[in-house]
Amino acid sequence: MSPLPKTEIQSMTASRARQFLSGNKAACLAVGFSALLAIVLVGQPVLAQSSVLRGQLRDLPEQAEEAYGFREGSFIVAPIPFQNPTLGTGLTLGAGYLFKADEGSNTSTLGFGGLKTSNGSKAYALGANVSLSNNKWRFLALAGKADINYDLFLGDAEIPVQQDGEFYRLGVFYGVAPNLSFGVAGQALNTTLKLDGAGGLPDGLIPNPGLSTYQLDLVADWDRRNDNIYPTSGSHLVVTLSQAEARYEGGRDDRFGKAKALYDIYFPVGQADVIAGRLAACGAGMDAPFFEKCALGAVDNFRGFPATEYIGTRLVSAQAEYRGRINKWLGYVAFAGVGAVSGLYDNTLNSSLRVAGGVGTRIRLSQKQKLDYAIDVAFNNQSDTILYISIGQRF
Repeated sequence: MSPLPKTEIQSMTASRARQFLSGNKAACLAVGFSALLAIVLVGQPVLAQSSVLRGQLRDLPEQAEEAYGFREGSFIVAPIPFQNPTLGTGLTLGAGYLFKADEGSNTSTLGFGGLKTSNGSKAYALGANVSLSNNKWRFLALAGKADINYDLFLGDAEIPVQQDGEFYRLGVFYGVAPNLSFGVAGQALNTTLKLDGAGGLPDGLIPNPGLSTYQLDLVADWDRRNDNIYPTSGSHLVVTLSQAEARYEGGRDDRFGKAKALYDIYFPVGQADVIAGRLAACGAGMDAPFFEKCALGAVDNFRGFPATEYIGTRLVSAQAEYRGRINKWLGYVAFAGVGAVSGLYDNTLNSSLRVAGGVGTRIRLSQKQKLDYAIDVAFNNQSDTILYISIGQRF
C-alpha cells in the first residue's frame, strides 16, 4: 500500500477526513449491491457489472404475436460471471423472471441474486420492479446484504477496506399521463467498516466505524422510449430530488439535499442499429457523505473510471453510443464520454475533463425481451484500460 501523502491530510479537517472515509465505504457497498441488480432488477442496470450466459437462459418460445401477463414471461436462471473495476472478477448466482403485465406497460422483473468475488467480497439481494395498468402504476422493492472488500482512493493512495452493511428501498410511482409519472421512494443503509491499512492515516483521522443513512426521494419520470430493455427510439428523462440524514456512530447527525437529472435519447439507424445518448447532471449538499455526493460512473453509468475515483458536490457528463447488430444473436457497440466533477468541498466544476471511450460486443440472451450480455473495454485519458462485463445496456 502506498503511503498517504501528508500534504493532503494536512489540508483536511478531522471531521472532513472522517466524512471522506465514511462516504466512500458506503459508495463501495452500493457497488456490491448493484452487481446484483442486473439479475434482481434487469430493467435498471445502473452500476450493474453482472451477466447471464445465453446457453443457460430459459426463454419462452417466440410467438407470432406477443402475449402479455405474468404467466407469459421469461425465466433467467444462471451462474453469472462479472467484472467490476472496484470488486474485481466474480460470480453471481441469480434467478430472475421478466414479464409484461399488458401491452402498454414496461417489462417487469422479479429476482434474487448472490455474488462472490476473487477478493473475498460477497453479497445477496432480493427485489421487484413491477409496472401495471399501461404504466399507470409502478412498484419498486429491494433488500440486500453485503460484505465487501475494496481499495479506497485517497489522493494518490489506495487503502484496503473491509465493510459490511444492509440496504433497503421501497418506491411507488403513479402515471398522470401515458408517458409521465411521479413517485416517492424511501431507502435506508446501515453499514460498518474496518481499515486494513489504518497505519497510513494520522492519529485522530480514523473514521467512525458505523454509519446509517435514511433518504426520501421525489421522482419525476418522463418516458417516451419504445422499450425499457432495448430502446431504439424515443427519450427518457428522470429528475430526482432527495432529502436525507446521515447518522454516525457516536452521535453526529448530518442532513443534506441532493438533485439528479438523467436524460437519455435514442435514434434508429437503418433497420436494426441505434444511436444512443445520455446527459447527466448532479448536485449534492456540502454535508452529504460521499456515497450521496456525485460520483463519475455511479450517478451516470460512465465507463472508463472506477466509481469511487472522482467524487464531488457537482457533476456533469455526456455520453454517446452506437449500437449495431451483426445478426439476431450478435451485436457491437462503440462509445465515448466526457465528464467534469467538482472538488470534495467545492461547488466549482474542475477544469480537468475526464474523457473515455471504447468498444464492446453484445450477445442476445432473449429474443423476446431483447436482453443482451455485454462485454466492453474502455480507455480513458489517463492511459487506463478497464473491462466491463454486464447484463443489459448502460443507458
